[in-house]
Amino acid sequence: MSPLGLMMSMCGYDNMKCAWLLVGILFTACRSKIDVSAGQDDTGLIDLDQDGFSTAEDCDDFDASVYPGSTEYCDGIDNNCNGEVDEGVNTLYYRDLDGDGFGDDAETMMACNAPSDYIIVGNDCDDSNANSFPGAEELCDERDNDCDGEIDEGLLDGLFLDLDGDGYGDPDEPINNCGDDLTRYANNQLDCDDYNPEVNFNAVEICDGIDNDCDGAVDEPGSGTQLWYADSDGDGYGDPAVTTYACDRPAGYKANSDDCDDSNDAQHPFADELCNLQDDDCDGFIDEDPVDPSTFYLDADSDGFGDAGFTTVACTQPIGYVSNDLDCNDATSAISPNAPEICNQTDNNCNGILDDNAIGAATYYADLDGDTFGDPNSMVSSCTAVSGHVLNSLDCDDADAAQNPLSVEVCNFEDDNCNGGVDESAVDSLVWYIDTDSDGYGSLDTWTTSCTQPSGYVSNVLDCNDSDSNHNPDTPEVCNGLDDNCNNQIDEGVTLYSWYFDDDGDGYGDPWVVVDACAQPTGMISDNTDCDDTNASIHPAADELCFDGVDNNCDGAFDDETAIDAFSGYLDLDGDGYGGGAWESSCDDIYYPQNEDCDDTDPAVSPDAYEVCDGIDNDCDGNADAAGMCPCFFDTNNGNNYLFCNYNRTWSVAKGECAQVGYHLVTIDDAAENTWLDGRIDSYSTGRWWIGYNDVTVEGYWDWDGPYSSYTNWAPNEPNNSGGYEDCAALNQFGPGGQWNDIHCNTSLYFVCEANP
Repeated sequence: MSPLGLMMSMCGYDNMKCAWLLVGILFTACRSKIDVSAGQDDTGLIDLDQDGFSTAEDCDDFDASVYPGSTEYCDGIDNNCNGEVDEGVNTLYYRDLDGDGFGDDAETMMACNAPSDYIIVGNDCDDSNANSFPGAEELCDERDNDCDGEIDEGLLDGLFLDLDGDGYGDPDEPINNCGDDLTRYANNQLDCDDYNPEVNFNAVEICDGIDNDCDGAVDEPGSGTQLWYADSDGDGYGDPAVTTYACDRPAGYKANSDDCDDSNDAQHPFADELCNLQDDDCDGFIDEDPVDPSTFYLDADSDGFGDAGFTTVACTQPIGYVSNDLDCNDATSAISPNAPEICNQTDNNCNGILDDNAIGAATYYADLDGDTFGDPNSMVSSCTAVSGHVLNSLDCDDADAAQNPLSVEVCNFEDDNCNGGVDESAVDSLVWYIDTDSDGYGSLDTWTTSCTQPSGYVSNVLDCNDSDSNHNPDTPEVCNGLDDNCNNQIDEGVTLYSWYFDDDGDGYGDPWVVVDACAQPTGMISDNTDCDDTNASIHPAADELCFDGVDNNCDGAFDDETAIDAFSGYLDLDGDGYGGGAWESSCDDIYYPQNEDCDDTDPAVSPDAYEVCDGIDNDCDGNADAAGMCPCFFDTNNGNNYLFCNYNRTWSVAKGECAQVGYHLVTIDDAAENTWLDGRIDSYSTGRWWIGYNDVTVEGYWDWDGPYSSYTNWAPNEPNNSGGYEDCAALNQFGPGGQWNDIHCNTSLYFVCEANP
């Protein structure tokens, strides 16, 4: 048939379709600059889009990307011409109207992208309520908030309905509905009749046919009797063998004795007869006319599987029948659910499929990349060859035809030859050299090939000593007789060292004989501190000795206090026969073994001296002066001695009288001392007392009679130098806190003397 005739047969009477086919044929012919036959394939059929499929095979011969076997994309087009659109590339979405992150399993949509109000997570049990979703907190709102199939679970545990208001709850009526009236409830389940307030756990039992006190017994003995028959199984019929007497019918008892088995509530005169080898209806017969016979199926071929078309009913299985109807061919025992499937175009195992996993079937593996090697993870069993499959499973990547057992391994982080290794013995591997000392430089002694740098290897061979990281091209050359920087030279460009003769062999060199060299010459050392290299007993580490006139330890002195045989002790500098000061040593001085002198600069001060009132510890007993020794009252504070003189003197006279006994007018160093003095003088007099502060020498320049102090405690508006002659300070007893004021120095006041240690 000509191309034009084929076109007409394809479009029939659809003029528009024929027109477009004609345009396509003409366009292809013009583009190829040949006749219409250029649009034909090898069979002579038309292939308008030149995709290798004719118009008769192609589902869209105007689009070269659409043809049988093409990849399906999510674009609303049947790309692979299999009659389905977007199969396998779209996603299942669930509608989420309440926006709680969980979708409605009943409202789904397949789409390439998420539609509005749709998500990929389902399992919402109520998509109209944002408070209901899997894992949500259960609320008392009569909804299944957490989607576990239960409503308001656990919220009302322990509460029971109390209809009669007697304070006891009905154990059969737990409060489990948030919509219930919660105004009538109790937190116990002790009521046995919640419609009668006279019946509860604390009620009094009366003979009225009721368990008034809920103890499980009704009408205890003493209220009248009647013969009753136990109905243990609760079927309404009493046991003639178990009786009791009561004023009214006890619970669990009946007035009749018609039960034939009171341990089974299914056996009584009006029960249905069942297939159970028991007399259910108490008529004396077993299994007659049962209401629950079983259905059995004919097993003509005796293979253990029955024919659904031939049945019978009975309590027990008849001979030749079975309880299942699973046989698909009851004429032969070779066909049944237990029969093996074989390659014979027959459903041998009755699973509805011919030759599936049949004995004799071969395993075929998918070969998607067409390299003749199959994917071990994608297989089918078939009695005949399967298109796109091969009989081997040797491919390690069925999406890449370049990866198969016949490929050459290259450096690409992939197992090209499918041997389980990656980049092993790759044809483009690099050479790496051992770097034993990890200094970044390799040795030719050991090398290997690899696509990536192995641990402990580098790409260079510049190391000259791979066992020492201090020998490589980056190491500075030092004076050690070695080629440190691996440039094939030794000790080049380094600084030489000075060496000194040690003729006496004492380990100390002669500073006057020096040789500069990189390495240590024989008989020479680096030390130059020997002061006599002819005597091995004279050197810096030797012991200094007295009375030999030699500098034994080379410290520049001889017979000094460093000598090991020097005298040691305390010198007597003031010649009073007692040692004092610091511990000293000397080869010739006289020393005392005890440090007994408390002032070795004054011969009048020693343990043999007499104590006098002078502010000094004359007899070295640790105390200066004492009460009754001085003309004024004596006291001490913080190691200082004080005299409180409670007789009037002018300031200058008071100063002189303090000086006569080695004291000075008191110097006040801080607020603590000021407070102590203020308190002490109160015990002698409430008047004002002279202190040592004054500006007698220079007006306005205040200084102390004794040691200097920066502390002051002037009263407000003091010092004011009233009248121009107030140059001396006194403790002001008329102000608070021992404050001072300045007054005329010729005023007669009491005074305080002080002697500092």
